[in-house]
Amino acid sequence: DGGLASSCNSLGEMSETGEGARRDPIAAAIMYRRGCIYASGEACMNLGRLQYGGSPGAGSAQEAKATFERGCTYRSELACATLKVAFGENKPYIPNVRRSEQLRRACDTGHAKDCSLIALVNLAMGMKPMAQNDLQRACTMGDGFACAIQKVAK
Repeated sequence: DGGLASSCNSLGEMSETGEGARRDPIAAAIMYRRGCIYASGEACMNLGRLQYGGSPGAGSAQEAKATFERGCTYRSELACATLKVAFGENKPYIPNVRRSEQLRRACDTGHAKDCSLIALVNLAMGMKPMAQNDLQRACTMGDGFACAIQKVAK
């Protein structure tokens, strides 16, 4: 794809967070969708996260499972973890330790998305109490995905 998939994911992240671009959740969903079409597992994960969390313009929570499956096929460990946690699928999950450390640091500095993702990692590894704190924190900060995962992880 010549970097197109990862570029679409990066533009989606910028639009979602408002860092480097105007905050626009609909534009974020469009860019994630394009990245997913071009085989970025991370873009599929991000699109599925918006769908599952009910973000405007992303699509429905019903579409999220197929999006996560596509992301898992494209080797996104977080998409595979979501299938395991949210949908009870027996997907193999091998955490990326470096990525987990990055997510933890970002969560500790107040990034809601990263709190929900580190919680997802912890849930997939069976560390529910630790995950619940991060889900609550992310949900309180307005992360719809965290709020939705919190309901199925109880």
